[in-house]
Formats: sequence, C-alpha cells, structure tokens
Amino acid sequence: MFYTNTLNAAPYTLIRSADANAQFALVQSGFYSAEIKTSAAFKAPDGESPITLPASALRANKSFVFDALGAPTVATAATSTEMEAAVAAAISAAADAAAAAAAAASVAGSANAIQYLQIAQGIM
Repeated sequence: MFYTNTLNAAPYTLIRSADANAQFALVQSGFYSAEIKTSAAFKAPDGESPITLPASALRANKSFVFDALGAPTVATAATSTEMEAAVAAAISAAADAAAAAAAAASVAGSANAIQYLQIAQGIM
C-alpha cells in the first residue's frame, strides 16, 4: 500500500493546515513510491497483456526467457556442464560432417578415375 489515510476528519469540519499539509505530503510520498515501483516493472507493449510471474518457489533456479511465440516465461537454465557437453557435441558433429563430405568427394574422385581407366582400356 502506497498511502494510508491518517486524517480522521468529520464531514463539514475545519481542518488545520498543518494536518492537511501532512496528508498531502503522505499522498505525494505514495505517488513517488508507486512511480519507483512501476518504473522498474516489466511493461507490455500496447495491445499486449502484462504477465504475472509465477511464485518464487516455481521460478527458483530458472531463467526468464521468451517462448516461440515471443511470450515471456520461465525455464530451467542449462548448467555449464550441460552447455559444455552441447558445444562439444556440436563440434564433433561438425567434424563428422566435414569428414563425411571429404569422403564423399574422395569416392566421387575415385569413381571418375575408374571411369577414365575403363575408357582408356576400352572397357566402356
């Protein structure tokens, strides 16, 4: 709560200016507190609905991410060990692909050489 009324004035009674000024100061402080709170909040663009974060127990050890539709959500973050394993697997797959491409080129080159030999020997 940003403001709590502490002025217990009855209707149609006079209020001392010091009491009124104290209430105005509390209202001003409440607006300032609300501005501080909301300026640090996630804001949805026009036309989109703001999100409600899950309870802290449900988002513990998770990352704030955006799903395939661009909606914010929380997800379990990969550990550094999992990331290192994924990078190593990608490097290995790239090396395997390069070796396969080289082997395919070698086979194609051998097939061409065999054809030339067969032509030269009059087999083809």
